[in-house]
Amino acid sequence: MKIYDLSQPLYDSPPTWPGFPEVKIRNLIHHAKDGICAKEITCCTHASTHIDAPWHFIGGTSLTVDKLPLEMVTGSAVVLNIAKNDLEEITAADLEAATPEVKKGDIVLIITGWYRDEIWADETRYMIKFPGLVKDAVDWLIAKGSKVVGTDIPCIDHPYQTPLVDSRPDIFTEKVDREKFPLFYAHYGLLGKNIPIIELVGGEVGKLLGERVEVAAFPLKIRGGDASPVRVVAFKKK
Repeated sequence: MKIYDLSQPLYDSPPTWPGFPEVKIRNLIHHAKDGICAKEITCCTHASTHIDAPWHFIGGTSLTVDKLPLEMVTGSAVVLNIAKNDLEEITAADLEAATPEVKKGDIVLIITGWYRDEIWADETRYMIKFPGLVKDAVDWLIAKGSKVVGTDIPCIDHPYQTPLVDSRPDIFTEKVDREKFPLFYAHYGLLGKNIPIIELVGGEVGKLLGERVEVAAFPLKIRGGDASPVRVVAFKKK
């Protein structure tokens, strides 16, 4: 059995969703002064690779991150190679054409190539110009009975389905059709069906494109949490 790490690192000031506080990591005590080291981490629950629980968008009595059943975030997964460039749409046709075939109960990881270091290093491009799922892709994943949906992009929704189009008029110069691109359609659609979302998948995922593997993505047990940083790990028979 070979193990693959599919997570982006968590460190001081990685790329951050516009409006969210930056990740800050500092030493509380130091080897030189104290003989030991301990660090303090201050971050949003959506820092680096993370999992969104239904409560993130649905609220009410929906599942919080500490209530996600462990069997929900483990199991058979498909790693779909759906390469996309800046602001391109991920559609149902893309998902239908990708291999391996998505089956009921799969963890579906949609990999656009956005995890690569040269894109991750460009915060403006990575956090604002990413590709994303549009309506028919979300509906397709729900109809297929997906258990979890993950991507290597910072937000599963296409930017046109987010407030980015209003906050960055210098980049988004044309008015968005909200009937075609409803606000946060992917988040509301998937989380509303109890399908957790993993964002910012990365690490060694490029070694598994087009394969079926076993995946585990255990969140921190944050009571009442909307989301949590997560270490996504894939297991593959040699």
